[in-house]
Amino acid sequence: MKVAKLAKVVLLGATIAAGISPVQSAEPQGDYGPPLETVKTFDTFKLVGVAVSHEGRLFASAPAAQSGDKLVEVSAQNGAVTPYPDQSLEHLRLGYRA
Repeated sequence: MKVAKLAKVVLLGATIAAGISPVQSAEPQGDYGPPLETVKTFDTFKLVGVAVSHEGRLFASAPAAQSGDKLVEVSAQNGAVTPYPDQSLEHLRLGYRA
């Protein structure tokens, strides 16, 4: 369980770093960008995708999430998780009402 949690943290941190400082080539660049920072860990949210927008917004997807939320936005400031685009639209897209 700890290995899975660590993998999630590393994945999220690597995604954040990739969104902040994209690599221009496959050659090693040395130290690049700010240190990685954990903004959220998930215990019951099995991540399959993490993304960072150009504006720095963090998104995570989990098709089999126990909460029913398939896509969430994660606040980089406090780690708060909110359904994306919002709860009512997510449920309508999936074919049922909230």
